[in-house]
Amino acid sequence: NKNIIEFIIKIYPKNINGLTFNYIKNIKINDKTYMKGPKGQYKYIGNNIILHKNKNLKIKYNNLYLICAGTGITPILAFINYIIQEQQKYNITLIYSNYTINDIILHSYLNYINQKYKHFFNVYYTL
Repeated sequence: NKNIIEFIIKIYPKNINGLTFNYIKNIKINDKTYMKGPKGQYKYIGNNIILHKNKNLKIKYNNLYLICAGTGITPILAFINYIIQEQQKYNITLIYSNYTINDIILHSYLNYINQKYKHFFNVYYTL
C-alpha cells in the first residue's frame, strides 16, 4: 500500500541518549517530519526484473539471493513483503547475519514467512 509507511526501530541500550532515539521517542500522532530516499541504485519493476537506475540496465532473474546484516534487513524485508503481496513466483534465499541470536530483528516473523512460503522462500541465519 503506497499510503502507508512503516518503521522498524531497534533500540540499543547503550545508545539510549542518542539523537535519533530521542527524536523518534518524541514524535506524536500528526507531527510532521522530513525524509529523504530511497537512495538505492536498483528498483524492482515486477515480472522478475530489477532495473539499475544509473545504467538503465534491466536484470531478469528466477533465483534471487539477498544478503544483509543487522538493521540492513529493513529494506530487504520491504522487498520480500512486496514480492509476497504481489504473489510473484521467485526462488528467494535470504542470508541474514547478526552478532547473536538475540540481535535478529523480527526473528519470529522471518521464521513464519520461511515456513508459510517454503516453496519459494528460504532464510539462513549466520552469527
